[in-house]
Amino acid sequence: VGADPYIFVSYCHKDKDEVYPILGMLQRNGFRIWYDEGITGGTNWRLMLREKIKSSNCVLLFSSIDAVTSTAVTIEITTANNFEVPIICVSLDDALFDETIEEELGRNQKLHYGKDFNQFEHKVIEALPKNCRVYAETDEKQRRVEERKDQDIHRLIYY
Repeated sequence: VGADPYIFVSYCHKDKDEVYPILGMLQRNGFRIWYDEGITGGTNWRLMLREKIKSSNCVLLFSSIDAVTSTAVTIEITTANNFEVPIICVSLDDALFDETIEEELGRNQKLHYGKDFNQFEHKVIEALPKNCRVYAETDEKQRRVEERKDQDIHRLIYY
């Protein structure tokens, strides 16, 4: 991720089959994300997670029945709160954390991962910090110009 703004992802590994496709969608949409798959063996993972959370622009938390009982997820939430890093929560199911954590998470609207992936995709993209995208606001005009060029080329070839 480097020095650029990024999103820290907090999830329970048991949920990876649901979480990884969402992370792939975010990466395809230009978001810089960090999650724990890149931790090298022998690394002090608690210290690394602490530093990654502290340096992030927000935490994208995936809440589930397994996440609410995960010590690691609870530590990540507590760390984010200690450093006043905003938490955006995606509920994978109806499970709830304990009352104290839910109160903290209640500061922001929760996103619910449902059957309509396109609607969810739009909502999560809107909720995340724009400066964590490769195509930040300043690059948006250039991206639109490139898209128009592609459309013009398509029309020339096929029409």
